[in-house]
Amino acid sequence: MDSHSTVPPPQLRLATWIGRYGPQELAATLATLAWCWGVARGAEPDPGLGVAAAAVELSVYYAVALLRHRSLARAGTSWSSCLRAIASEYGPAELLDIVVRTGLMGLGARLSAAPATGILLGSLCADVVFYRVVSACAQDARFVRASK
Repeated sequence: MDSHSTVPPPQLRLATWIGRYGPQELAATLATLAWCWGVARGAEPDPGLGVAAAAVELSVYYAVALLRHRSLARAGTSWSSCLRAIASEYGPAELLDIVVRTGLMGLGARLSAAPATGILLGSLCADVVFYRVVSACAQDARFVRASK
């Protein structure tokens, strides 16, 4: 990367993404897998299964994100400050993600002969949309900080 470039190389971007979002993504995916194995396995196709799985996934994702943010914050940082930081990082993406993820996971559960498989495919597709928006929001935030 030359000194004039503001875009890090792909390897660095991937490593940064894994360090930043990997733990909560892994925990949320494992929770969704466990939920699918315990509840949706062998169930009839039903979009309600996808909605419930999305609630599990989102709850675990943000619980881990909050705990990680709190553990990485300076001593004395309040929980409310951590919540505000998470809301500012994910806010616009999360508003879209709630609708998209719930819809895609519900659609996957409805259309797949194996609802658990459809739920997981819907989740993967929703992740693509979510992280594109998060990436754009992060770039905007860096631009605003740089211009101050």
